[in-house]
Amino acid sequence: GCPLDERIEFLQGQSHNKQVLEVQTEDGENFPFYAIIDTPGDKNVIRVVNQGQLEFPLSVDVRPYVETPDNKSSDDKDIGMRWS
Repeated sequence: GCPLDERIEFLQGQSHNKQVLEVQTEDGENFPFYAIIDTPGDKNVIRVVNQGQLEFPLSVDVRPYVETPDNKSSDDKDIGMRWS
């Protein structure tokens, strides 16, 4: 498999400290990393940095995720700012 070594950075505006999550696994192909990250407010940035070797590229998919009142997800971008 392909080892996974990445750093995920969360930035919320200019005056807040950056939060960092380091993710490592021996086989990112068979055991991928998934997360739902709450980003309240606006001017949020999620930055993903591949710290692994060039032989092991990284694929990232970031999209809006919103929980509706009946507890089902929706892609309606006007409801809120949750990212997965």
